[in-house]
Amino acid sequence: MYNDELSKAITKAPKNSKYTSHDIQKQILHVLSVRVKNTIREEIRVAKYCIIVDEVRDESKREQMSIVLRFVDINGFIQEHFFGLVHVSDTAVLTLKDAIYSALAHYNLNVQNIRGQGYDDASNMRGKFNGLLTFIVNIVGSSCKRNDELKNAHADDIAYLIAINELEIGRDLNQIDSQLQEINGRFSDDAMELLILSNALNPQNAVESFRVVDICKLVEKFYAQDFTRDEKEQLEMQLKHYEYNIVKRSDYKNLSTILELCQWLVKTNKSVTYNLIFRVIILVLTLPISTATSERSFSAMNIMKTRLRSKMEDTFLLDALMVYIEREIARSVSIEAIIKDFKNLKECRIPFS
Repeated sequence: MYNDELSKAITKAPKNSKYTSHDIQKQILHVLSVRVKNTIREEIRVAKYCIIVDEVRDESKREQMSIVLRFVDINGFIQEHFFGLVHVSDTAVLTLKDAIYSALAHYNLNVQNIRGQGYDDASNMRGKFNGLLTFIVNIVGSSCKRNDELKNAHADDIAYLIAINELEIGRDLNQIDSQLQEINGRFSDDAMELLILSNALNPQNAVESFRVVDICKLVEKFYAQDFTRDEKEQLEMQLKHYEYNIVKRSDYKNLSTILELCQWLVKTNKSVTYNLIFRVIILVLTLPISTATSERSFSAMNIMKTRLRSKMEDTFLLDALMVYIEREIARSVSIEAIIKDFKNLKECRIPFS
């Protein structure tokens, strides 16, 4: 055994209860994997989130679909977490939809809270993903409708991603005009408008010219379902107070990105005072900008499921990936919690603890 403490414990254990068999080890791994997923679920709570989906064939030529969730946590930080690897028997739109919905529903994640979809257009199933995108839009509604424009991470789309990333790092819109010109014909007018209106929240731009009308237009056109009629009216009033009481502050002028603004609002408790503005910021930051996290999950899969381990079961593969990719969360799970869950999983002949 590689762990000294575990080796000592096993040496003292009865021969029929060492808990080292392959089946027992898989069960313990599954318990830890479920704990990791539950932790991510608790982080999301009722927040709006986006799904980032990609697919690849594994070593045994099985279609595997990676699901990543992107959201903003209670401290104002963007989180992207691997949430599952699902084997799909075929690439029909309904099959893909059912696989995604099942993965989300199993952990009580409401699909109505989806506010963005990210798919890899270089995927072998890109045509199917386009159909899936439309299918989910029709179910979830217009709040998810145009976020699908921010979905590509390959060569043809680098210019657009640069534009989005520079919004996050705080570059002035004038500095990326040339990039926007290049991609103007490649993306829809709505996608370009979403980018430009979102830039109204950028604290660097707000110091010179805070555009209340642009933010109100952003909400009305892209996030109408997330605000009641009364809230839209209150939002305009909040923005006027926000411009006078916040934008003019010296510490506000030190902020350079929308992400920094989000975290600053939480830290200063202004996210409560200006709750509607904060909601808009969260929705904008939830937008997907690449499929890099799902690509990394496939890199991890290729390490685990090799030619010599090509018959690895899907559940075992998922559990191993879950614990490996989200290892920071896995390390936070206590031994006592794992023991408790394992005891609830099956009746043991000899106490596990």
